[in-house]
Amino acid sequence: AFFDELTGLPNKAVVDRSVRELIRAGEAPFALVLINIDRFRNLNDYFGHELGDDLIVKLAQRLSGRLCDTDLLGRLNSDEFILLLSPSGDPDDLTKVIDQLSDRIKEPFFVEGQEILTSASLGVSRFPNDGADFGGLLTNAQRAMRRAKATARGSVSYHDVAIADADAGNLG
Repeated sequence: AFFDELTGLPNKAVVDRSVRELIRAGEAPFALVLINIDRFRNLNDYFGHELGDDLIVKLAQRLSGRLCDTDLLGRLNSDEFILLLSPSGDPDDLTKVIDQLSDRIKEPFFVEGQEILTSASLGVSRFPNDGADFGGLLTNAQRAMRRAKATARGSVSYHDVAIADADAGNLG
């Protein structure tokens, strides 16, 4: 009930609980990173769902293998992962970590004899600036990820209050 069947990664409920524990313990700053694989549906349509599942497993292994003990990688749904980086350090260090993460995703995968090139759009929110709880942080990471996808596939976007306010104004 708490782990993804395909990857063995924690699910959203486990990441939520971990965020609540960090907040309760007064741990800050930390970051929530939403990772959405670009064009995953096309890959599934072209190569089949079995290859898509194998790619998801290999991506989970690649990302999990380079995390700190205090970080937590989870899977939200078919093509989305969520990463809790704790502590997230200063903004420059966080940017370096996120850029390295994005670069690792872009490295070729070899699945069922096929070389697969992929990328992911990443959205980042930080506690306490970008949300007071898991829900707020996740919403703002999703907004940032959508902005990354709209800018250029395979890019990274950080939550920004001014941009979020402008987005909210466009919705009304």
